Amino acid sequence: MESDFSIARDVDEGIRAWRARVLHILLAFSSAAMLPVLGAVLCGYTLQLPGCLRAICTVLYLVMLLATLRTRWSVRVRAGLLLGPIAVMGAIQLMVGQLAGSGRISLLLVPLLALLLVGPRAGWAAVALTAGMFGLVPPLLRSGGWTGDWTAIAGAGASAAYWGLQWSLWLITLLTLMLLFTRFQILQRRTMIAERLARRQLEAETADRRRLEE
Repeated sequence: MESDFSIARDVDEGIRAWRARVLHILLAFSSAAMLPVLGAVLCGYTLQLPGCLRAICTVLYLVMLLATLRTRWSVRVRAGLLLGPIAVMGAIQLMVGQLAGSGRISLLLVPLLALLLVGPRAGWAAVALTAGMFGLVPPLLRSGGWTGDWTAIAGAGASAAYWGLQWSLWLITLLTLMLLFTRFQILQRRTMIAERLARRQLEAETADRRRLEE
């Protein structure tokens, strides 16, 4: 029993080390890739966003950059500083595009990354967070608080039932992916533990055989 526990602990340590390495690579890549995108947004080459949204985009990028530079912070903190800006940017994309475009993809990506980088609990908590953010966008649009020349006109008059259907399809897709990835992670961990346990048993049997031969 003690041997099984130590093997499981070693496997979990290996998984955490892998997550830390992957998170650092992802943060460095995201910080470098998002810099020209932020410059295009601030210069008005892509969308004519109001000053408040430009400021929000700048702050979100600085938060991501801070997480990249602070390598001694825990994986949970750094992952939160990466996934939080992605979720907020996804909500902004939904509001600017009036639920069209890539905003829903960004919100779909956040729970999956949380599952892979932190664990199942963080992943399912991110599901609730992003689903709530997606659900709040249509009321904000219908209230008129986000209308203006910088928003898309297509879909502005769509009914609540239509957007409810879009939200339901998005949530079904997310839940399907989350269930598959969660079950895969559980199977992977069990396989790694069983493999190391079998290897340790084989080493013990080999050592006993050598002692008997001597």
